[in-house]
Amino acid sequence: TRRLTVQGTLAPDQVANLTVSARALDNAGGKTSAGKVAIGKLAFDASVKGPILRPRIDATLDAVDIDAPQGRLKTLTARFATTPADHAAKTAPIPFTAHAQAAGVAPTDPALARALGTSFTLDAAGSANNGVADVRNARLTTSTANIAFTGRIGEPELHGRLTVHASDLTRFGDLAGLKLAGVLDLSASLSGVPKDGHIEAVLDGRADKFATGIAAIDGLAGGRLTLTGSIGTLPHGGYRVGNLRLTGRHASSRADGEATADGAGINVQLAIPELKYADKRLTGAASGKRRLTGSVLNPDADID
Repeated sequence: TRRLTVQGTLAPDQVANLTVSARALDNAGGKTSAGKVAIGKLAFDASVKGPILRPRIDATLDAVDIDAPQGRLKTLTARFATTPADHAAKTAPIPFTAHAQAAGVAPTDPALARALGTSFTLDAAGSANNGVADVRNARLTTSTANIAFTGRIGEPELHGRLTVHASDLTRFGDLAGLKLAGVLDLSASLSGVPKDGHIEAVLDGRADKFATGIAAIDGLAGGRLTLTGSIGTLPHGGYRVGNLRLTGRHASSRADGEATADGAGINVQLAIPELKYADKRLTGAASGKRRLTGSVLNPDADID
């Protein structure tokens, strides 16, 4: 069902001059069939030239009419290239570019299909060295959202900024099990050491014209939500939140603390100045404190 061809040379001084070709072969009347997956076309071509530790790579992927239990894909094209300088030092960063484009995306799950849309484009450019990519720009654009990242990312280091824009939250309502509506803008300043399990995100988000389909929540939000503060993972497992605030027009909440497999201590505060926005039959104000205790696996709570 497939053919792999590798041609060229690898010299004793570890300098490569190679071409790689892979094809899915027709075994089912114009398609490749393997189990529950059918492929109209799948072609991969690459050239690898230069010192094997710093090669110049030019690789392309072309796929057509993929049908799998998880969904269907009409077309996918992708290209990846590295362009190291010819006489640069062995430790010099290696520039790279990547591009991928897909159309006719159709997940089997209707909720996922509505959230993803029917197409996406991915572009990235930067340089890599010692297991860390210095990403000048990376952007994923779907029919429903735009996601961008700039910064340094790899197992030993994470330091960058992630942004998300979704112009129509109704497309994500089925995934959330809510009648979502609104426009979302979210940014996260990311830092940490992924190989040690330590990642922190400082958040700044806003949703306008926001709705969930739940009357009390929508009344308290008043069409607008903001999210600020930090969340993160801990080196030995678990999570932490720092001054995490979710604020609507008529209610606000704040969380601080951390939870691990051994124990948890997260303080949550809630304030509703006017209860009438949650339910017109109610008057006055409400506030409360809750301390989440126990552990990640066995959470508990104390209420004041």
